[in-house]
Amino acid sequence: MRQPDAPPSLPGEMPHADEGTLRKSAVHDKGEKPHSVLVGSAIKYAVHLEHGTSRMAARPFILRTVRELQPKIQAIFDKPIT
Repeated sequence: MRQPDAPPSLPGEMPHADEGTLRKSAVHDKGEKPHSVLVGSAIKYAVHLEHGTSRMAARPFILRTVRELQPKIQAIFDKPIT
Protein backbone atom coordinates (compact mmCIF):
# COMPACT_ATOMS: atom_id res chain seq x y z
CA MET A 1 0.00 0.00 0.00
CA ARG A 2 1.30 3.47 -0.87
CA GLN A 3 2.09 5.80 1.99
CA PRO A 4 -0.19 8.89 2.16
CA ASP A 5 2.70 11.27 1.39
CA ALA A 6 4.37 9.09 -1.28
CA PRO A 7 4.37 10.33 -4.88
CA PRO A 8 2.03 8.74 -7.43
CA SER A 9 3.37 6.09 -9.79
CA LEU A 10 5.51 7.22 -12.67
CA PRO A 11 4.55 6.63 -16.32
CA GLY A 12 5.16 3.01 -17.22
CA GLU A 13 5.14 1.85 -13.59
CA MET A 14 2.45 -0.30 -12.04
CA PRO A 15 -0.13 1.93 -10.34
CA HIS A 16 0.64 2.42 -6.66
CA ALA A 17 -2.02 1.11 -4.31
CA ASP A 18 -3.81 3.46 -1.94
CA GLU A 19 -6.57 1.19 -0.68
CA GLY A 20 -6.23 -1.80 -3.00
CA THR A 21 -9.47 -1.04 -4.87
CA LEU A 22 -7.93 -1.65 -8.30
CA ARG A 23 -6.31 -4.91 -7.16
CA LYS A 24 -9.59 -6.10 -5.64
CA SER A 25 -11.46 -5.27 -8.86
CA ALA A 26 -9.66 -7.89 -10.98
CA VAL A 27 -12.07 -10.10 -12.92
CA HIS A 28 -11.57 -13.09 -15.20
CA ASP A 29 -13.70 -15.32 -17.37
CA LYS A 30 -13.29 -18.18 -19.81
CA GLY A 31 -12.35 -16.98 -23.28
CA GLU A 32 -14.13 -17.97 -26.48
CA LYS A 33 -11.14 -19.92 -27.83
CA PRO A 34 -9.79 -23.07 -26.19
CA HIS A 35 -7.16 -22.38 -23.54
CA SER A 36 -8.01 -18.69 -23.38
CA VAL A 37 -8.98 -16.47 -20.49
CA LEU A 38 -10.28 -12.91 -20.42
CA VAL A 39 -8.88 -10.72 -17.66
CA GLY A 40 -9.70 -7.17 -16.72
CA SER A 41 -11.02 -4.87 -14.06
CA ALA A 42 -14.50 -3.81 -13.04
CA ILE A 43 -13.25 -0.32 -12.15
CA LYS A 44 -14.02 2.33 -14.78
CA TYR A 45 -10.66 4.10 -14.42
CA ALA A 46 -8.67 0.88 -14.98
CA VAL A 47 -8.66 1.32 -18.76
CA HIS A 48 -7.19 4.81 -18.35
CA LEU A 49 -4.40 3.47 -16.15
CA GLU A 50 -3.70 0.56 -18.50
CA HIS A 51 -3.62 2.57 -21.75
CA GLY A 52 -3.18 6.16 -20.61
CA THR A 53 -5.14 9.19 -21.79
CA SER A 54 -4.35 12.36 -23.70
CA ARG A 55 -3.37 13.90 -20.35
CA MET A 56 -1.75 10.95 -18.56
CA ALA A 57 0.80 8.34 -19.63
CA ALA A 58 -0.11 4.69 -19.18
CA ARG A 59 0.52 2.79 -15.96
CA PRO A 60 0.02 -0.71 -17.42
CA PHE A 61 -0.86 -3.42 -14.96
CA ILE A 62 -3.10 -6.03 -16.64
CA LEU A 63 -0.96 -7.07 -19.61
CA ARG A 64 2.20 -6.69 -17.55
CA THR A 65 0.84 -9.02 -14.85
CA VAL A 66 -0.35 -11.58 -17.41
CA ARG A 67 3.10 -11.60 -19.00
CA GLU A 68 4.79 -12.03 -15.61
CA LEU A 69 2.44 -14.90 -14.72
CA GLN A 70 2.57 -16.56 -18.15
CA PRO A 71 4.62 -19.58 -17.00
CA LYS A 72 2.20 -20.25 -14.13
CA ILE A 73 -0.82 -19.76 -16.40
CA GLN A 74 0.61 -22.15 -18.98
CA ALA A 75 1.32 -24.75 -16.27
CA ILE A 76 -2.35 -24.65 -15.26
CA PHE A 77 -3.47 -25.29 -18.85
CA ASP A 78 -0.87 -28.04 -19.29
CA LYS A 79 -1.92 -29.88 -16.14
CA PRO A 80 -3.90 -33.05 -16.93
CA ILE A 81 -7.54 -33.09 -15.90
CA THR A 82 -8.16 -35.86 -13.38
